[in-house]
Amino acid sequence: MKQLTWLIFGFCFLLSCGKQTFPPASAYHVQVLQESLQPVRPGEPEKRPFWNSRAVKFIHAPAFDFKPVQQAVGYRFTATSVVDGADYIFAAQQPWAALTEVWQRLPIGYVQLKVEALDPQGQVMQLCGAKEFYKDTAFAGPYQSAALDYRASALSAWSHLFKQKHVQTWAQTGAPDPAYPLYCYPAKVIGAVVSSMARYARLAPADSTQAIAIARNAADYLIRISQPADSPLAYFPPTYHGEQLTAGAYAGQIMIPYAAEAAMYYLDLFDAINDTRYLQAALRIAGTLKKIQLGSGTWHLKVHAESGQPVQQNLSIPITIIEFFDRLHRQYHIETYQAAGDHALKWILAHPAVTFNWEGQFEDVEPSLPYENLTKHQACSLALYLLDHGEKFPESKPLIADLLHFSEDLFVIWQKPFATALSLTRGPADDWFTPCVLEQYRCYLPVDASSAKMIESFSRYYEKTGDELYLAKAVALANNMTQIQQRYGGRYRTWWQKTDGGWQQDWINCTHYDAVVMHAFGTLCAELNQSLKELDKKPLALLLSSPPQPAIIHELVRRYQQCEESALRCELLNAIALLSSDAARPLVLKAVQSKDADLRAAATALLGGFDDAKAKDFLQNTLVHGPQAMRSAAVHACLQLAEKTAAANPPAADHWRRLALQHATDPTMIREALLDMGDKTDNPLVALKKDEMKSRFQTMAQKFGFVVHWHLAGPFPLDENNLHSDHISVKSIDLSQPLRVGTKTMSWSVVSADNIQGILHLSDWFGSVPGVVYICAEMILPSPQAAQFKLGSNDGVTMWLNGVKIHHHSKGRVLTIDEDRINVTLRQGRNRLMLRIMNLGGAWQACLRICDEQGLPMDGSRWPELSNPSLKN
Repeated sequence: MKQLTWLIFGFCFLLSCGKQTFPPASAYHVQVLQESLQPVRPGEPEKRPFWNSRAVKFIHAPAFDFKPVQQAVGYRFTATSVVDGADYIFAAQQPWAALTEVWQRLPIGYVQLKVEALDPQGQVMQLCGAKEFYKDTAFAGPYQSAALDYRASALSAWSHLFKQKHVQTWAQTGAPDPAYPLYCYPAKVIGAVVSSMARYARLAPADSTQAIAIARNAADYLIRISQPADSPLAYFPPTYHGEQLTAGAYAGQIMIPYAAEAAMYYLDLFDAINDTRYLQAALRIAGTLKKIQLGSGTWHLKVHAESGQPVQQNLSIPITIIEFFDRLHRQYHIETYQAAGDHALKWILAHPAVTFNWEGQFEDVEPSLPYENLTKHQACSLALYLLDHGEKFPESKPLIADLLHFSEDLFVIWQKPFATALSLTRGPADDWFTPCVLEQYRCYLPVDASSAKMIESFSRYYEKTGDELYLAKAVALANNMTQIQQRYGGRYRTWWQKTDGGWQQDWINCTHYDAVVMHAFGTLCAELNQSLKELDKKPLALLLSSPPQPAIIHELVRRYQQCEESALRCELLNAIALLSSDAARPLVLKAVQSKDADLRAAATALLGGFDDAKAKDFLQNTLVHGPQAMRSAAVHACLQLAEKTAAANPPAADHWRRLALQHATDPTMIREALLDMGDKTDNPLVALKKDEMKSRFQTMAQKFGFVVHWHLAGPFPLDENNLHSDHISVKSIDLSQPLRVGTKTMSWSVVSADNIQGILHLSDWFGSVPGVVYICAEMILPSPQAAQFKLGSNDGVTMWLNGVKIHHHSKGRVLTIDEDRINVTLRQGRNRLMLRIMNLGGAWQACLRICDEQGLPMDGSRWPELSNPSLKN
């Protein structure tokens, strides 16, 4: 059953329960609340850089790089919650102060922050900073049960991979299956075939011979196509091969870290069959890595294979190379490369470990400028390395904690977020399987290997420190891994969302890494269960790491019945409901009558999981007569009942949604009900709520500089003849006349974004086919003004200001708010902004924000032309 744990723990400030014989699981959430009040590695001018300029969500109270104003004596922070419309205000001596003072009071959801400089009389001198972001839910598990033992889950995933045609082809032909496009990344993906089959062979005797044949053939092929011995990058396997995906665009380039990754795959095969050819292949790569190491200690990120010269100036974050050299030393007692590894580690500790510029260094994205494309992968890998070498780095505990908090803060989603932007349009985030972990800014989507990375990091932190909170976090993500696996026939699905844009093939390297992590975590849990044989001695997280069993359910019920502390009873009741509806039903129905207000609210939130007449009567009565906390819980239960009954009884589902709409005050709940009601705009309540929410979102968007209303013409066809230009004169476009592009003519119409980030979801109107649309907006200024346009698009975009082209991006990409920044001068009088938005397939989106020359948003409502567009010139 779908659980509303964030609601439960919103009602319960969890305190440890001292009278039980079992571990005090509620201490997890006390720790979560305490930790979330502290910013993660906050920047400070002249001392430490700010890393979060492009961040869009936070679990921990953030601090931003807002500049001081001369003669200001203080700064007023106003955080406006989109959820309740309230302002949360505090004052500080510096504009970069963290939001700790109001963080606990701020509701989960979108926040619009402004910071104003104050003079000695307390009057506002000027705005010195503004930012909108999502305050995300902190960990409040448990979320769901394990569908499978973790080690059995890993074996099932390897077995599923083994049976795939594009894997079996290696045994038959000794070459990659051309039907599987991801083989265009040989070092990463073919290398993963080698390692996955070598590991699978050890666990599956019946398939061992075939699996080893696959691994051998894949390794031999990869060695054959590697760089020759006399090349600058001798023995390196290619990062790119062929023309598929991005391989054609990056032909002849090699990403240095992937050579070390492939070398470790060779070592896995050597471990499995003891054939020294593969050990030697790994050592040859190690020799080249040592030879080309830069004097600073690191390596270039991308180099040209022929010359060995860098493609860009971006440097590798060389943790994979360090891991490779360390493995040679620790496992094989080869010390030749240890000094090079130590040198590289010093570089990491002096650079990204200080700046926190954890650049996403993936083969299918361009290297980026600082902080433009962060990820958590290398940060977690460094934390793992430091944990595994604790004896060498006894002072590293604060850094390790910061690395894990950074990774969780930006990339872990514990519960389904409201949306990437508050919107009345269903967005990708509505289909995410949570809890989940996002990959990188440029692929801000839930990916299985990202969850595996956090499972490995959290579980290792627990293993080395004994901090049970991190065991609970690892279990929460691992359980979802098994649930998704069960839903999709035994495979580890790469994309953790219900819709995947037609991309059905999984990344082999992701599947394999998931299995390695899940098998190791399963082994750790088995060892813990063996050492703690009595159920009443086991932490709650460990009990939930196994599929539901009668003995575990009985133990949870016993703990619940003996517990006298309110918050812990809420958590235990939720855990019981996860594992057994039958066991939970009588406890929940009794708890809604409890004198304990927190327990009543928690139980009410769980009523939506039961198709019970008594529960339904209680819900309807609570919606009318209950206190606010109970009504809020009842609204969530109504939405859950609607979801539960939608397939079998649509009229009943609509009844519960209407009740939720009628009594909800939180935009999150209103939006969920509206999305589920679909196009039932003939219902006066639905129409009214939609209009209210749309107006609210658009007002917030304009306040923060987003252009909401546009003239639009299109869509027009896209082909190779007009990929970069439609060969029309933008200066001559007349909005009162149809626009002709090629052989197609389209009239202009007025369209509006329905979300707080001004995003036009073009694919919702026109589908996901390739095409082009033109959008136009106008504004009239009393005098010239310097400004900055902040633009995001999916995919390409061209922009004109007053008929002059000022920006062009031609490649495919996901939408990133404010990704492109263009400095302009707006003239006195009318200014026309024209954009050509190109779609190569899939999602089709665009948004534009207008800021002043310092990059601070300008309130769009000050220009009537932007608020109420007319078709007049």
